[in-house]
Amino acid sequence: MKKLTVLVTVVALALCVVFINLPLRGGALGDYNPILRRIRCFDERTCWHEVGHKVDHLNGWVSKSDEWIAAVEAYRNLRGGVSIQTGIREMIMQAPRLDAWRVFGQRGGQIELYANILMYCEGDPAMMPEIFIEFYDWERIKELEVLYSDNY
Repeated sequence: MKKLTVLVTVVALALCVVFINLPLRGGALGDYNPILRRIRCFDERTCWHEVGHKVDHLNGWVSKSDEWIAAVEAYRNLRGGVSIQTGIREMIMQAPRLDAWRVFGQRGGQIELYANILMYCEGDPAMMPEIFIEFYDWERIKELEVLYSDNY
């Protein structure tokens, strides 16, 4: 009986090691595993997106903060004089609304939005809407850019 318990424990531990190393979400081009704090990416755009997730996570999930949500909503309410990439503006405007995030607890949308904004800006604060710049850890982003640039 003792041998069986040891065998089951060893098999269970081996399975845990295997599963913890698998990506937590699908995607052929990349993923971020918050348990291991590891990024896997194979092209530049995907690496920027995954770096966004890692920076968000390492800084306490900034994208879940009331301040981030308020900045997104304030940006959506800007009229005229917004000179940024059209793709970023369209993406932000199509993301779930603040009331949906709060009422239905759909926090995943804002996490993806945080990572997508960094991806669209290619890690360059000069390309980012000014209202969002303060929410990103630019020093850490530059460190991760060097680390993951070999992936593409």
